[in-house]
Amino acid sequence: VFILDIDKTLMLIGLNILFNLFFLFMIVKGINLRFKDPSLTIPQIVTALIFVSIVIYFSSSHRGSLIVMFVFALTFGFFRLNRKEFVYLSAFTIVLYFITISMMSIRHPEYFALKYDSLRGAVLLVTLAWFTILGSHMYELRMRLNNTLKELRELNTKLSEYATTDELTGLYNRREILRKLREECIRATRYESPVSIAMVDLDHFKAINDTFGHEAGDLVLKRVSYLLKSTLRDTDSIGRFGGEEFLILLPNTPLDGALVWGERARGIVEAESHLGENNTRVTCSFGVAQLKEGEEVESLLRRADQALYGAKRMGRNRVVASNDKGSH
Repeated sequence: VFILDIDKTLMLIGLNILFNLFFLFMIVKGINLRFKDPSLTIPQIVTALIFVSIVIYFSSSHRGSLIVMFVFALTFGFFRLNRKEFVYLSAFTIVLYFITISMMSIRHPEYFALKYDSLRGAVLLVTLAWFTILGSHMYELRMRLNNTLKELRELNTKLSEYATTDELTGLYNRREILRKLREECIRATRYESPVSIAMVDLDHFKAINDTFGHEAGDLVLKRVSYLLKSTLRDTDSIGRFGGEEFLILLPNTPLDGALVWGERARGIVEAESHLGENNTRVTCSFGVAQLKEGEEVESLLRRADQALYGAKRMGRNRVVASNDKGSH
């Protein structure tokens, strides 16, 4: 039973609809994204708590059954609010309740009963305290779950990097660069576009390791990796094929273009005067090949490798191309 006429009832209903439309408007227009909490959880809960207080104020002896609506309003933040926010909202709820019954004792004393309303307030206080503890615990569990999921995502990212990246040079590893090569060969065949590759090998690398040690050799590998990568386009790829050997993938590049790139990259490596802590100067040999119509990846790699060894036989520090018959 409510101390409310039809006009006031319609006003409350209209006010409730207006508040909901206001929040909907903010979400539709994206205004909510400017706030720390885009869901506007706390403003919506506060609005609901105030509305519940108004409803309770206009109720009579049956208002005890409406107090549970305070708890219902707080459930909207059950999985979003932290402990401090729950404490503040619970305190706000208690204050609202006592303001409501205080106003009722003044404006409508005939519907006010200090004993029962105080008892209802005590029950509400205990319920909110329990609800705050439970909600805070759920929030902490959710935070732990989010942290665990974040750690798992980071771990998966690292595992993905380990699966595709060479640890020393940061380039693609052998498996990943071969996967990219196969994909590019399929694409080139489908669209009838040229694709070339280059096998690159450091000259006399064993002598560097024997003379200066493996640590110096690692520094040289990392520096040469950087130099080679710096000569490539965004669409090109480079991977450490093994030891001191690299595989470069050059999409949309005919053999002549691959030779031009190879000569430029060879000159850049040769001109580098400081490789490693011992100022070790190194050179590279290049074997390049273009994918032929209907050719398998293994055949393309074999021809590039033959061209590379041709460069080695011809004195190293040079670029040699492979044709249909092999290297020349």
